[in-house]
Amino acid sequence: MKTKIDLFTYSCTGCGICTRRCPKHVLHLVSNGKIRFVTVWNADACDGCKKCEKICRHNAIRIVNEYERQQL
Repeated sequence: MKTKIDLFTYSCTGCGICTRRCPKHVLHLVSNGKIRFVTVWNADACDGCKKCEKICRHNAIRIVNEYERQQL
């Protein structure tokens, strides 16, 4: 199933909890020298489980699967 991964980096605090929670290692924590934030590392591996979305305390991640997009 195709999934769309929306990252709201302005809301991301760089805690990295989502990267540890993802069983497929889709997300990766990066640093620009001043701040840390999450980025998509391997989008094709995402199976849409939404574990990262559910654990993010700052709502910085939204996962939308193909079926959900058709309903919008």
